[in-house]
Amino acid sequence: MQNQQKTKIEWLSILQGWSMLLVVIGHVVLTDNMFDDKYPMSSYLYQVIYSFHMALFIFISGWLLYYTSIAKNKSFKTVIKSKVKRLLIPFYVFTIFTILIKLLLAQYVKRPVDVNEIIETFILYSSNPLKELWFIVVLFIMMLGYPLYVYMIKTVYREIFMLVLGVLLFLFIPNNIHVFFFHKFIYLYFFFILGIITAHHRIIEKINLSVIGGFSLCLFIAFNVLNTADVGWLGLINRLTGILFSTCLCLFLSRRLPSLFSSFRDYTFQIYLVGMFPQMALRVWFLNSDLDNMYGVLFFTSIAIGIYIPVFISRILKKYPTVLNPCLGL
Repeated sequence: MQNQQKTKIEWLSILQGWSMLLVVIGHVVLTDNMFDDKYPMSSYLYQVIYSFHMALFIFISGWLLYYTSIAKNKSFKTVIKSKVKRLLIPFYVFTIFTILIKLLLAQYVKRPVDVNEIIETFILYSSNPLKELWFIVVLFIMMLGYPLYVYMIKTVYREIFMLVLGVLLFLFIPNNIHVFFFHKFIYLYFFFILGIITAHHRIIEKINLSVIGGFSLCLFIAFNVLNTADVGWLGLINRLTGILFSTCLCLFLSRRLPSLFSSFRDYTFQIYLVGMFPQMALRVWFLNSDLDNMYGVLFFTSIAIGIYIPVFISRILKKYPTVLNPCLGL
């Protein structure tokens, strides 16, 4: 039983590392256009990653909510109090920090801040100076439904109803409602619920790696070759196959390379918060230099600094705690 528990933690840790790696790669934008025709390989890589990586991230979050809170019968008050500290404090601190940076360096940034719209930055996705932090707000909103999730897992019928509701939100609710990132919430709600239910029924332990993993990989490749990643039912299925393939891959790797991503997988939230800033700095330098022939090297450099600068900062702060620790969710 102890070995089984260890395996479960290892596959989840590797899956967290894998999902964070995808997020960091997705944030490597050295030019003014993510899908720049000058760099077709990176453009195609972005297309594949963005077709499923945030659905995977929220699926993991749902799984963890069950594992760390629902299964332990934690109260709503306890969960929300911890999420305010973990999610909202870093969100507001980094949003304010970004506003100040963009006001000071307005001539170099891609999306300058309008002083007259600062209040809107905390409400509207389109006005936020650090749009990449939208996931934090959406995840906190998801957490507000904690009593509903506890009620949901009491019967299979309730779980099915919530999954169907998630599908309907994904397929039919307009995605142009940007207040409090609502358009992102409806897009991810199904996958969050799926993560909770998957953990509750211990479905991961019942997966046939060779059959399910191979099948999901083939489907995922087919969907991305056909470029149908964001279209209705096909978009939903594509994200599901991406999640399933990633989970099978990490289950497989946990049995052969249990320490994979161990250099950063315990700092995924800190990487998400901080990693964009060194990547942005590298982008500014690239755009103001004649380094087109160095694009490949700088692409991988951006990945490395996006991961390991936050890890370095986090390790220093854990060893020597300061008032900055809560700002990074430490």
